[in-house]
Order: sequence, then structure tokens, then C-alpha cells
Amino acid sequence: MNLTREKLAQLLAQLNTSFEPYSTFWNDWIASGCHSLTFEDIYAIRVLHKKNFKPNIEDCLIFYVKKQLLEDIIKKLDTSLTVYKTWLVKQWQHKLCELALKGDFLKFFNSRIDILNLDERLKSILLGFKLKTIREIFLRYSVEDLTSGHIFEKVMNFMEIQNTLKKKTNTHKRPTLAQR
Repeated sequence: MNLTREKLAQLLAQLNTSFEPYSTFWNDWIASGCHSLTFEDIYAIRVLHKKNFKPNIEDCLIFYVKKQLLEDIIKKLDTSLTVYKTWLVKQWQHKLCELALKGDFLKFFNSRIDILNLDERLKSILLGFKLKTIREIFLRYSVEDLTSGHIFEKVMNFMEIQNTLKKKTNTHKRPTLAQR
């Protein structure tokens, strides 16, 4: 079936909407292998994302704008959202454990959040859970709780800031011989 410009625009808008929740951690998510997307799906998303999901009627002959492929990708993204959120929560929990391992593990989890040696933005997000310690957060919230609504936003914001801090740290390091 041939795609009209209007139908293509509608499908691409739908794809953009389905892709949006994944966009911040897309590369990490894809690298994790915790998804049901094929190489073809991933390639199509990357190409279309570079084009801001805008319709280009000349592309209608190219595989990544075929109606069935686009519909399949949208369905996969929509049905995988819970898996993605669970994956991101696990990444957040892992990151907190990594931070704890930089010092006294038990002290990190049992100390008041406001006195932890963390970036103020990260502390602010953790304090937003309205609990005193990270241990209390782990005890109070299940993975399922952490994947819902405003609580998940806290997890995402924490991970976004953590990634920004990581990038800043990596740009200030001197390159190794292998990197020169």
C-alpha cells in the first residue's frame, strides 16, 4: 500500500510520540539488549530521528518509511515502555550502589541524604522522596512504585544529572595514549 504524505506524517508523529520516553537514554537502552527491536527497527528510528520524524515523500520507496514497519516499531515501543522504565530504575539503583562503593557503603545508605557527599542537584532529587536516607527509599519503594508517574520522573532526573556530571568529568580527564 502506498503511503500518502498525510498518512506518513501521521505515522511519523505517532512514532515520535512513542519514541519520546526513550529519547534521553536511547543509546544506553539499545546497547543493553533489553528490547525487542530489530537492527532494521533501530536503523529506521535513528534515520527518522535525525530527520526529526518529518515526512519526506521521496523516502517512501526506502524501507524505513514502509507503513507496516513503522506500525510495528510503534507497537514495540509502546508495549516495551514498562520494560524500559524497569531497566532505567535498575540502572538508577545500580548507580546508587556505585556511589556507595566510593566510600563506606553502609554509611552512605544509612546517613541522612542532606549530609551525603553528592552534587546538590542529586541530593535535592533524593530529598524529593521525602525520606531521610537512601536505605529508606530502597525499603519504601518497590521497582513497580519507582516506575510510575512523578516518582519515575525523579529517577529519570537523577540519571540525567548523573550522566551530565559523568560527561563533565570525562571531558576534564587527560586522554590516554590510546585516545591520542
